[in-house]
Amino acid sequence: MDKILWFASSNRNKVIEVEKFFQPYGYKIKSLLDLDDNLTIVESGKTYQENALIKARTLANYLNHDAIVIADDTGLEITALDDFPGIYSERWRGDMNFHQAMEVILQKLSDKTNRQARMITVVAYIDNKKRITKTFTGVLNGEIAKEITSDEKGFGYDGFFYLPKQKVTLYQMSKTEKNQISHRAQALKQLLDYLNHQ
Repeated sequence: MDKILWFASSNRNKVIEVEKFFQPYGYKIKSLLDLDDNLTIVESGKTYQENALIKARTLANYLNHDAIVIADDTGLEITALDDFPGIYSERWRGDMNFHQAMEVILQKLSDKTNRQARMITVVAYIDNKKRITKTFTGVLNGEIAKEITSDEKGFGYDGFFYLPKQKVTLYQMSKTEKNQISHRAQALKQLLDYLNHQ
């Protein structure tokens, strides 16, 4: 029998990524996409941890039963831009798609020699029944490539986040390869390890 984890996200790409990660371990993922109501979550936190916990708590309070809820907050931090866009990685774009946002960032970096960057994901976990709240953090270090490798439909900043060791951007990796090393996968592996020892 599948164990159910509620994921506080309506981002279909993220939901699919999390589903693929947990499927081999007998977990079924439900998300905001499975709710009858349109649940609005206001990300008012000042850190990834705070935002992840706000999302998880909002869904946990809405479900109001013995559900186990997870949520994540992810950001791109670029050293030469004082860690911009950071916790605002999603919100600063406004109406721009990710491709357009990456073009703007490349413009900002045009006179910079330091291309160092990192992706950070914090996963929050709430078990209402046991009254447990935890967070898990994954960090992936890399660089910002000189050009974008994804098309207009590319999701997130994978299209220009370059991994020197692998000599590819995250976008150029297979889903399987990405799920081995990504910032989100690292945080989810810590969560899985915790779940396995419950």
